[in-house]
Amino acid sequence: METRGLSFFWFQAMRLAIPCALTALCAAPLFIQTPTQAAPVSKAPKRAPKVAAPKVAASKTKVPKTATRVRTAPRANEAPVPLDFDGQKAALRATRVDTLDELRDGGRDWIGKTVEVRGQVKGLFGGSGGLSVLLELPSGQTQIIGTPAGFSSSPCAHTGNWMRALCHVESVAGRNLVLTLVRATDQPERASLEGAGEDTSSAPVPGNVSGAPPPGDVLIAPEADLPAPPLTSGTPSSGNLSSATPPKRNSSAPAPTPRANPFYGFDDLSRSAFRNLALRCNPRLSEDSADAIASFLLEAAQAQGLDPRFLAAVVQVESRFNPYAVSGAGAEGLGQLMPFNLRSLGVQDGFDARQNLQGTARLLRQNLNIYARDPNGTMLAVAAYHAGVGAVNRAGRAIPKTTTQRYVWKVYYAYRALAPELFR
Repeated sequence: METRGLSFFWFQAMRLAIPCALTALCAAPLFIQTPTQAAPVSKAPKRAPKVAAPKVAASKTKVPKTATRVRTAPRANEAPVPLDFDGQKAALRATRVDTLDELRDGGRDWIGKTVEVRGQVKGLFGGSGGLSVLLELPSGQTQIIGTPAGFSSSPCAHTGNWMRALCHVESVAGRNLVLTLVRATDQPERASLEGAGEDTSSAPVPGNVSGAPPPGDVLIAPEADLPAPPLTSGTPSSGNLSSATPPKRNSSAPAPTPRANPFYGFDDLSRSAFRNLALRCNPRLSEDSADAIASFLLEAAQAQGLDPRFLAAVVQVESRFNPYAVSGAGAEGLGQLMPFNLRSLGVQDGFDARQNLQGTARLLRQNLNIYARDPNGTMLAVAAYHAGVGAVNRAGRAIPKTTTQRYVWKVYYAYRALAPELFR
């Protein structure tokens, strides 16, 4: 009886425990979510398996921290590094002008802009209210420039000193210009071997200015009544201008008649004018070197029947009378002749001042002859000197590109300053 009672008790217990266990197993998925059950019920379309990018092993070479640090601004307690003259010129986007005519012809378009002018200080005047500088440009033109306070302590504030000046254009009214000095230095450009032909900051192309004189006015006719004394046999031909002795006029030659323009002719008066032009453009030249360059320039112009003022204008723009100038493209010497042109022009040494000027005059004469019958033939000849005859012809016998246009107008203004009577 006792055994039967125990069996009945276990039967009742199991009858109650089994339903509870089944209920717990059915309710378990509602509270426990397995990874497989987290997937959505709707089946998404199968996509192409992603291809993992190959792992690139990191280089074990340590990069110095200083190579990756970029300082975009000075720290709060650190003073900014002051800009030098060339840095400030670049920051202000200053345009270099060699003649005041570039500003006068541009008119109001220049107002508010910064320009760079170069020249020799001819005088200082003013009082406690501020000094003004009388600056003579390479073209021989003079301009009064107002200076800020403290300019009197500058090394440029001495009569006779050469300086480069950043000036703010206040107003342009006809022939009158009002310029104020922003910064000045007596130091030449850092890239002393860079030719001036690489400078693309020249004046914009003016829209209301007539062209240059026709080629017939640039060439000196053989029958022109100009003294042409032969050069002495002792004329040096080496590129070392510091020891060069300029050629002398033949004492038996007739004395030239006085002329209003000292740059026009082949006598001692002209040689002195071109010597001074060379010194204004390149103050680092010695007196003897400038005198020799002036003599070689007159000799080359005479040999090609060329207006020496035109040849001087090209040299001024190309190299600023630096006989050792080298451009980024490899052009050499006073006329910035390309090496591949030297042989055809009869030049053996591009840095020999005499040979370079002879080659420059020969190339200019060739170009003037090619475009003698074209409108603005002189400007096309100058464009061909800069870009090549092929480029000018491919452009339809026109100035081919903006850089060449700027170059042509730079020569135009330089020539106009030396030969004003041809531009009236």
